[in-house]
Formats: sequence, C-alpha cells, structure tokens
Amino acid sequence: MKKAMAFVLGLFASTGVDSSDLQYEASMNFDLESVEPFLYDLSNRFGLDLDVEKLYEFAAAVPVEDERAITVNISGSGRESVMGFRVFMDDTDAPDLYLFFESQELADAVGDFMLEWAEARGM
Repeated sequence: MKKAMAFVLGLFASTGVDSSDLQYEASMNFDLESVEPFLYDLSNRFGLDLDVEKLYEFAAAVPVEDERAITVNISGSGRESVMGFRVFMDDTDAPDLYLFFESQELADAVGDFMLEWAEARGM
C-alpha cells in the first residue's frame, strides 16, 4: 500500500502547475452530506493537505442547476500541485463533483477511490 501511495504522490511532483494543465478528471455524484466525509477520506488516502471545510462550503453554496469551479493547492509528501474542483448542483443537496489533475494516472487512482468509497457505503 505504501509503495502504491508513493507512486500516486509522485504523479503530481511537478511544480509551477497552472489550471490549464489540469486535463484529467475524476467525477461522481454525491449527496451533499457525503461530500465532507469523502474529502476527508480522499485527503487521508492520498496523504494530501486539502482544506476540506473550504471545499465543502464551496460545494454547499452552489445553487441548484448552477456550476462553479475553483483551483486549489494540494500537497503531500513534500510535493505541491494544484487540483481543479468543479461542482454542478444537479438537484437540491446532490452535487456532481469533478476533480481535475495534471496526471491521468492520478485522476484514475482518484476515480477508482471514488468508486471504492461509494461501494463501501452502499451508494
């Protein structure tokens, strides 16, 4: 597991990344109440220093049938990068989350984690 984690963290090792480099996506629909626990688990799983409360508040503030996006700094194991965070509020308290990365491998790993996380909770 640690070897796999080091591999994933190495995928965003470059510095000076801007939002135009964020071409690869992992996405899923959530109940709003699941967003914060998911982000905490994502942060823990990948060893990222995410401002979970900020991202949750951002998601919760998106009106129904609206879409908003921000770019946030992410770091882990002494490495820094950025992550695109886009929210489409599909229905009341039902956001679609889109996470964008500069690496296809990292986006795939996060996408796999999303599915694993949802399945573990019967979603």
